[in-house]
This record gives sequence, C-alpha cells and structure tokens, in this order.
Amino acid sequence: MIELQGVTKRYEKTVAVAGIDYRFRPGKLTGFLGG
Repeated sequence: MIELQGVTKRYEKTVAVAGIDYRFRPGKLTGFLGG
C-alpha cells in the first residue's frame, strides 16, 4: 500500500489542495484529474 499524508498543492499564492491524506490500496486503480 502507498500512503500520502498532508499533501498540499499551490499555484503561486493560490492553494488548490490543502492537507489531503490518501491510501492507494493494492489491486485498485486510482486516478486524479485536474487542470
């Protein structure tokens, strides 16, 4: 399993994502969309 904790994404001064936690479970297909 892969685990992410406290992920934040910024575009200059704009926060797009703040404090995301996620677990990628074995045998599951996961995708993230954005633009």
